[in-house]
Parts: sequence; structure tokens; C-alpha cells
Amino acid sequence: MTGVADLHPEANVLISGEPGTGKLAVARCLHEEGARTGPFTVFTAELAHVDGTKHWLERVRSRLADRTGSLVLRHVEMLDAPTAQAISALLTDDAGAPRVMATVRPRPGAAEFETSLLDALPVVVHVPPLWERPEDIADIVPVLLRRHSDGPGPHASAEVMQALMRADWPGNVRQLESVIQGVVARRPIGTVVLQDLPAEYQSVPWRRLTRMERAERQAILQVLAQTGGNKARAAELLGVGRATLYRKLKQLGVTQPRETSA
Repeated sequence: MTGVADLHPEANVLISGEPGTGKLAVARCLHEEGARTGPFTVFTAELAHVDGTKHWLERVRSRLADRTGSLVLRHVEMLDAPTAQAISALLTDDAGAPRVMATVRPRPGAAEFETSLLDALPVVVHVPPLWERPEDIADIVPVLLRRHSDGPGPHASAEVMQALMRADWPGNVRQLESVIQGVVARRPIGTVVLQDLPAEYQSVPWRRLTRMERAERQAILQVLAQTGGNKARAAELLGVGRATLYRKLKQLGVTQPRETSA
């Protein structure tokens, strides 16, 4: 993976990552730190199917003629092969156009469009999922707290930050932002404490779990929710003994929910 700091300030870039990892934010950062001045324009590739390929390509061609700022093509995995090839030709033939960045969600069978665009987007930046870079949460959370506050906003306690850094984030930065937005609504000023977080984030494992452990923890939580916290019934549905379930709850950092009457 090419680091953002290592990029040439005018290089065209393909930014790859799971949904919600912050690919557009990376593009905006590259724009703001780049050598060119001008607007930051975003075109979504999915609209090529709505507006019609010919019209969408004409909009791209018109923006390239402006030759200032940055143009971001979002979700280029949505383009069919001929449209991707047409974009590649436009970028190759129009040196000196605005800096072009494209975002893509990796998926099986996407190699065809990537091959047609790689020559025009020679630098590839992969944005890892949030669970692979928990240390970034310490930098992201203060920004999100300020973004969703009217004033300077609250600040997170060390206990809250540790809980967020150990949590699973299948929805990546987008999911984290949703949690922070709710926290600010509950505590717009002062110090965010553990009790300000949604219940599922107040009891997280004391260590980072492996991918397999995260899947196991999620399965147990889903069954416990289904049984209203009835561990005997949950153990039965999971096909394990009750003692085994208790041991797993402790290992995976799951606070044992109060059982409802059956």
C-alpha cells in the first residue's frame, strides 16, 4: 500500500477500501494537501446508469476541461467495462486535467475495470478497515466530537477511548461516526464517560479479538438477544453446555445480560 504522505502531490490515485472506511475523506485530504488549487468535485459512478452513460461521460469530459482542483469518481466498481475504458481514455488523452482520484470497494470480479483504469490511475492507496487500525480511533474521535457539536464539544475520557479502540467496527468510520453523533446528543459538553456510550460498547473485550473470535462473539450476542438473556436456552440453541457458554462470555468480554423470565 502506498502511504498518503508518500504520494506525489499531483498524482492520479485509485483509493480502495471497504464501505465506510473513509475513502472520500482520504481524497479530500489529498486535495487539500495537493499542489493544485481549485474546486473539489465528486461524481458518483452509479449515476452513469441513472443519467445515461453518454451524459455522465460528457459531464466528466466537461469537468476535465476545467483543469483546476480535483475530480473524484466515486464507486467506480459500478462502471461497466466500456465506460471504464472510456474514462481511462479520457484521462490518458487529457494530461494537465484536474487531479483525478477514484474510489472503489474491492469485490470479486472487479479486476477487469481495475485493469482498464490502472494506467490512468497509477497510484493505488488501500484504506484498511477500522478494526485493523484501532490506534487511529484516538485521532478520529476528537474530530467527530467537534464535527457534531455546536461549540467546542465534549471530550472523551480515557476509559471511553479504550472501549472504542477495543470495539468491533464492521461499519468502519461511518459506524463510529453514528455512535459519536448519538453521544454528543446525550452529552453536548463536558467529559464523555462510559455510561454515555450505547450499551453494547460499555462491555467490550479487554483485548483485541481475532476475526474468528469477533464472529463468535457476535453470534453469541445475537442468540442471547433472541432468548432475552436466557443463557440455558441460548446454550441449547448454540449447541454448547451452559458452563461452556459462561466461559465463552468471560473470554470474549461479554457482560452477562440479566435473564428475563421464560
